[in-house]
Amino acid sequence: MRKKTSNPIEESSENSTDLSSEIKRLKKQLKIEAALEKIRNRTLLMRDSSELNEAVAVFFQQFQSLDLLPKEARTYFCDIDTDTDIAKVWMTHADGTVMKGSHKTPLTQSASMSQYYKAWKQKKPIMVRNYSGAALSEYLKFVSSLPHVKVDKDYQKLFRSPPKQVVMTDANFLQGNIGIMTFEPLTQEAIDTLTRFAKVFEFTYTRFLDLQKAEAQAREAQIEAALERVRAKALAMHISTDLINVANELREQTVLLGQSDLAGSVIELYEVDPDCIESWYAFRTDGDLDGALRTGILRFAKDSCLVIKEMLSMYRSSENEYTLKAEGRKLKEFYAVMQENLPEVEKVTMPSKEYYHCTDFTGGTLLTSSLLPPSVEAKDLQRRVASVFDLAYRRFLDLQKAEAQAREAQIEAALERVRSRTMGMHKSQELKEVIQIVYEQFVHLNIHIEHTGFIVDYQARDDMDIW
Repeated sequence: MRKKTSNPIEESSENSTDLSSEIKRLKKQLKIEAALEKIRNRTLLMRDSSELNEAVAVFFQQFQSLDLLPKEARTYFCDIDTDTDIAKVWMTHADGTVMKGSHKTPLTQSASMSQYYKAWKQKKPIMVRNYSGAALSEYLKFVSSLPHVKVDKDYQKLFRSPPKQVVMTDANFLQGNIGIMTFEPLTQEAIDTLTRFAKVFEFTYTRFLDLQKAEAQAREAQIEAALERVRAKALAMHISTDLINVANELREQTVLLGQSDLAGSVIELYEVDPDCIESWYAFRTDGDLDGALRTGILRFAKDSCLVIKEMLSMYRSSENEYTLKAEGRKLKEFYAVMQENLPEVEKVTMPSKEYYHCTDFTGGTLLTSSLLPPSVEAKDLQRRVASVFDLAYRRFLDLQKAEAQAREAQIEAALERVRSRTMGMHKSQELKEVIQIVYEQFVHLNIHIEHTGFIVDYQARDDMDIW
């Protein structure tokens, strides 16, 4: 038997092919690692959830750079909240631009989303949802009902010319998933790469949530410190007029906590007078944002203008927290009423519209005015401040009562001094000593007078004696 001899040229060619394939594979892996590093770097830099838009855009760009993204594909990131059964979604358009902000998708209001939610809870690493025929119609009908979709031109274009199928490929992790929306199934290579992207997202997003938690704790400490300063001002009151210091501190601390658009803070007392309300205010005039606060007390007739009437109506309702909007004639009327009582308001340029957020307490409301609708955080902060202020107002009422009692005691003591001296008189000439005591008691009671006197009219003699 003739022994078969090897062909060195053929062996060399095979080895060269294998080596070339290995080099291509390694280059691809390096390219994937570079893409993962870019995703990792962007997500590690996140300081706010709004930056997830940029992270999703980088996800799109890197997947596209790997030639793994089909035509018309869209990438997305979902944060799933199991308490509310809602997914918060950040998503790109087909050209890689990002949809404005994030949007919320209910997970239990359609069959397609319920199945997706169930699979995610089962912790499946990869889910492929292939919608076609009746399933696609049901899915697109649900998606078209979402508020953000109704105003998105990219989605509207999709609805006008729907594809034969929509494939949603999700790579799951603890907090949610990342995914790609396509009109054809992804290759296995793309799915494997998506799984690796998801692992990077999970690590960096977990770190981001830890940072958010730490920042929330720091923010809470800052709020508590601000509330403590307001509380300290309330407890430091010695007379009722010190309440203006509480209003002042309230505005200062609210601004320090980031409510930069705050125009002013007001404490409205509704029950001190049957016909008027008392407003303890703190604000700054235009162009004087760093200057001293303008503070004081105003009194408004309860029927003086529509804004005041609305405030009183809401205060008497079952609502404890509400935002009123004033513009046009209503705002102009309110500013006119304020200018009648406080000329300094003329230095304030009347805006086109103004928002008054009110949080009630017993006897009145805590009001902040701003040029924009109050944020959720601003409302929460005011709610907590109002709770602290309730302590101040109860203390205020106690002080008023104590002041009235002390004043009555002073008056009674003054009357007793006059009475004692009068009872001790033996002759009319001593009236000059009595009137001296009367004068001294008026001075002691801080009642400013020029003189006091007795007039005794002797009609029989047609004259009078004056002391």
